[in-house]
Amino acid sequence: MPAQTAALLLSLAGPLVDEQPLSAVALDLAEAVEELEWARPELAAHGASLDLILIPDGDLAQGRAALAGLLRVALGMTAGLLRDPEQPLDTAELLAVSRVVTLVGTAHVGTTGQLP
Repeated sequence: MPAQTAALLLSLAGPLVDEQPLSAVALDLAEAVEELEWARPELAAHGASLDLILIPDGDLAQGRAALAGLLRVALGMTAGLLRDPEQPLDTAELLAVSRVVTLVGTAHVGTTGQLP
């Protein structure tokens, strides 16, 4: 399932009062996907996913760790778009991809409480 869906499901699995709410992470990731779909539609359709079935019920820490790993990979791949000399970005695409990097980084902080 996509990262934003995984974050939303994890937010429902945890306590209602959480110091690091995953529902906000899900919203950030949904917005990041929209930006990526606009800038590079072919990439958003082939994104990595996370299978929460492999995570034991109620183990929010393991779910957060798995989501954080996925976000680190997504952040690296998205940042790579900014440095790819073979596929230069126009100004609008550059701004959109830069926003994706910011949103994914913010989602990582929301997931782990730490910078990636």
